[in-house]
Amino acid sequence: MQVIGGRFVVDPSWTPYLGEISKVVRAVDLQNGMAKVAIKIFDKDAFQQNIVLEAFARECESLQKLSAHDNIVGLIDLGRDADSGCSYLALEWCDANLRDHLVDNPERSWENFYKRYGADILDALRFAYSQDVLHRDIKPQNVLVNSEGRACLTDFGISKFRRYYRPGVTLVHFKSVPYAPPEDTSDFPDTRDVYSFAVLCLECIAGEALNDREAVVLAATSLQLPEDIREILIRCLSIDPAMRPANVVALAEEIEASTAKAVTLAAVTRDIPVHLTQSALEAMRVEGHLSTSDQAARQIFKELNEVCGIDELDGTRPQSDRQFALLTAEFRFRAVIDEARHTLTIIGLSHQNPSRLERQRNKAWQPLLRFIPATPRGDEGALEWLATEFDEFLTGRKVLADRQAESELFDQWSAALRAKEGIQHLRKEPIRFTSLEIEGTRLILSARHNLGEAITGQQRMIRLDQHNAIYGEIERTDGDTVLLYCGPGQNLSAVSSNGVLELDVRQSQIALKRQNAALDAVRFGRNTRPDLRDLLTGKKQPEVPRPPDDIVFFQPDLDDDKQAAVRAALGSRDLLVVEGPPGTGKTKFITELAAQVLSRTPGARILLSSQTHVALDHALVNIEKLAKAKGIALRAVRIARRNDEKVSPELSHLLLERCVGHWLEDAMQRSERFMIDWAAEHGITLENVQIGMALAELRLSTARLHVAQAEIDGCRKDLVDLEAERQEISRDRSRGDEYRVIVADIRMKQDEMTQLEEQLSAARHSFQLASDRARGFADLSGQIESMNEKDLADLEFDYINHSSHGTQYRKLLLLTEEWRQRFGQSSDFHGAFVSDCDLIAGTCLGVAAHALQSVEFDLCIVDEASKATPTEMLVPMAKSRKWVVVGDPNQLPPFVDDSLESRQELARHGIGRDEARRTLLDHFIDVAPKANQVSLLTQHRMVKPIGDLVSACFYNNTLKNVNENICPWLARAFALPKPVTWFTTAENSRRPEQFYRGTYVNDAEVEAIDRLLGRLQLAASQRKKKYSVALLSGYGGQVAALDRMAVARRRQLPDLDIETGTVDSYQGREADIAVYSITRSNQEGKIGFLKEHERLNVALSRAKLGLAIVGDSVFCGSVGGRNPFAEVLSYMRSHPADCAMIEA
Repeated sequence: MQVIGGRFVVDPSWTPYLGEISKVVRAVDLQNGMAKVAIKIFDKDAFQQNIVLEAFARECESLQKLSAHDNIVGLIDLGRDADSGCSYLALEWCDANLRDHLVDNPERSWENFYKRYGADILDALRFAYSQDVLHRDIKPQNVLVNSEGRACLTDFGISKFRRYYRPGVTLVHFKSVPYAPPEDTSDFPDTRDVYSFAVLCLECIAGEALNDREAVVLAATSLQLPEDIREILIRCLSIDPAMRPANVVALAEEIEASTAKAVTLAAVTRDIPVHLTQSALEAMRVEGHLSTSDQAARQIFKELNEVCGIDELDGTRPQSDRQFALLTAEFRFRAVIDEARHTLTIIGLSHQNPSRLERQRNKAWQPLLRFIPATPRGDEGALEWLATEFDEFLTGRKVLADRQAESELFDQWSAALRAKEGIQHLRKEPIRFTSLEIEGTRLILSARHNLGEAITGQQRMIRLDQHNAIYGEIERTDGDTVLLYCGPGQNLSAVSSNGVLELDVRQSQIALKRQNAALDAVRFGRNTRPDLRDLLTGKKQPEVPRPPDDIVFFQPDLDDDKQAAVRAALGSRDLLVVEGPPGTGKTKFITELAAQVLSRTPGARILLSSQTHVALDHALVNIEKLAKAKGIALRAVRIARRNDEKVSPELSHLLLERCVGHWLEDAMQRSERFMIDWAAEHGITLENVQIGMALAELRLSTARLHVAQAEIDGCRKDLVDLEAERQEISRDRSRGDEYRVIVADIRMKQDEMTQLEEQLSAARHSFQLASDRARGFADLSGQIESMNEKDLADLEFDYINHSSHGTQYRKLLLLTEEWRQRFGQSSDFHGAFVSDCDLIAGTCLGVAAHALQSVEFDLCIVDEASKATPTEMLVPMAKSRKWVVVGDPNQLPPFVDDSLESRQELARHGIGRDEARRTLLDHFIDVAPKANQVSLLTQHRMVKPIGDLVSACFYNNTLKNVNENICPWLARAFALPKPVTWFTTAENSRRPEQFYRGTYVNDAEVEAIDRLLGRLQLAASQRKKKYSVALLSGYGGQVAALDRMAVARRRQLPDLDIETGTVDSYQGREADIAVYSITRSNQEGKIGFLKEHERLNVALSRAKLGLAIVGDSVFCGSVGGRNPFAEVLSYMRSHPADCAMIEA
């Protein structure tokens, strides 16, 4: 018994199909219920090895891109068989090829053949073309027909990628006569499949082999074909490739246009004989208040012939008992086909709501019919036609419904993006401020009115003049105070104390544009793995992982659950979902997986992505350390802006611009050494060479800076003009089309402006470096500041021209400096650098940077998947062949603005609040097989009492909490009597919340936390080791109050590293001590968004050693409806050994 790949048992009773470089055998799949499969084996001894390997590689690459299409044979597995050493493909089993199938099922007319097979084959070719694949071997033997009669294109062994192919090995000499065009090479390679498709159609319709070109041409002129189609096929067969349709897409469009024209010309009105029963006549007489049956009959025929749609009355009835619904303007008629009379017999009717009938007709079959009174003989042919065509309509409608169901998910995500854009416009209102403070790279602005917290995270800008602006992100609001993070490199001192903070639509538009692009790429199969769409919709199930056995783990302390997850990830070909509750080592798992992939698959490219910088950098730092410790080759890069404060300082050396800078610096040093050596050989002194090079670099960087500034000034002027034109057009409603065009032009110009600003920033950086270098020479110090480009050129000439070789050297220097100025400046150069890296890390939207546009990945790991929206996650996923999605569905989902305006905008696009919060992680957990889902359950971060609370209240007691390292100093200093302590303010008369400047604060809780910090300081001093402390609240106002208190107390708390933040912003982070200020306490029992289990889960799971909850426990226990605090209080009361409740 022959077994291929340890999975497929060859059927010895089936005669193999032998080809030139491969053979096909039939086998059964041991992992899929003994289903039949076709195994294509590439025989290493049958041909030159490089030819076999090239054919295998081309077919693998083509089918991986294309097999998601219904009419391209499905790829089940691929690999190298250990026993025989041969490469193989496992493919969907089809019973026969098209040539053999047509022997028993001939189709002699163009209409029938094209409808049954040709359209599907051409659609498959069109899809391949959209993926840049040319088949190049179209013939009936390479079209298979499965058990359902569906045509499936196969054999991509000599296919070619239109935009890329590996040089060195060519398969151009493989061609099949008469299907291949006569030319061997051509300036029109896209027409080869056009020619072959025409030959295939003619041979199939002729019903006999066409052995040479003469037979093909004769068939094209002599077969019975529609004249429009004949003319198209003859052009396809032209000896001159330029005369053929340009490609299969153009051919399909021509055929479709011809078919539509033929349908229109053939459309005739059919007469359908109708017999009216007495009950139907009586019902119409009553409904229409008519006197006689004749009047009723005339009224029925009038209704039927005015407008009528036909549908099934009850789809569950058997075919022999079928009843039809005839849907007219005001009536629904019940009818049956009377086999004896050969008539359509109406057996009943009812008056219906016209609007409902219209909606039903829109879904029904509406052919061109004329209903006529039946004669005694009826019309058997007309009734047969009616039944057949109606069945075809039902089939087509079902197919359409299936397609619509598949696209429903993408329609919903697309609607969510439109809603998000609408919400951004709602938030476009400018924020006027009256004073400001500068704090490093941040502005603290005092607004004229109170602000809600919904604007947190928005990109905003402050215009300095018509051309310049300061850009930033709102980090926090506190009533009328706004904290704006601006990042390095901006002149914050230029901002006036009175100004306007406007919405920066550029950044939000870029984010939306990237998400829409990724959504469309996946939806229409233009991403790296086109079948990702089918995996998302559930049309295709991901393959069950096959964990390898030969794994030696790099981290010796890896828990069993993480080892199992790593094995599953390495054995997965498609998708693996990893659920990781807090503290269960998601980062440790990601670190091990990345190390295993890098060591086991040299040359593999990994994309590491997350919605948060913290999680991303934590993983990347650990991967880099492990790779260094274990000697694993790693070339990593971090995609982010230069000097971005959100990126960990430990990773500054991996930032793309710095990596490229080091690469450039090395190249520059080598070019400078060459120039110095050349000068020395030709009598030019070293100092003069160095000064000359510095002057040339400064001159060219000055010119580049001027050009960049001029380009951005011109773009700004264009934007101003376009905006003025938009405002003028907006006043005239009749110019709606012009308005849409101008808005599109503005968006394009804004994109151009973004690119120009990046170029200007790079030019300024180069100019600064060149200036600093030139000032480093004593001879130039104090001179260059006042020099223009001509002065610099003259001085450069003086330094170099003292030698007889000076003129030649100056030309060489000019070429060198121009090269140095251009080298590495374009984003394409960044792409070249990135494509040579093993591990690329960036946020979900950050990885859509231009440098990564053409880079494909073997594995995409998405961390913190619960924080990203589906469309944000699709951005990195669209670039990869395999995915590992890591996250916790019980943590906070993406932020959804809960304001009335936002809810209305979501509703306007058909999006409910739950749908807006649903993530791709939630979706995969619902649709992916259980074999493709693993859970990390061994929890190390939190000490056992905290972990047990979190496990019981949020994870159904599934966590295995192994951290027994209780800190004794917390209890000894009376800071935290138990690892989990609730400091209740229930008896404090000042316990109620205060609604202050648009947010909630609670002074009693701030004071209680102030006292707690003093006791924590005592514990830290006794312990002789600092504590990290996180002060958390759900409300920005309370966070600001805690921050002010902590700043005021900082000198008295030298052994506490204190951070403050909202619960949402602290997700994914940890601290020794977490202090959660509940904030809310009121007589109405209103708890606001604190009712969400996910938010409380995040708040309580940040602590490693001690958890302090501060707030009104009586209030929290009495709140009705959804109330996660009730379960926490119940747990604490029932576990006094681990938990305490004391007065604050």
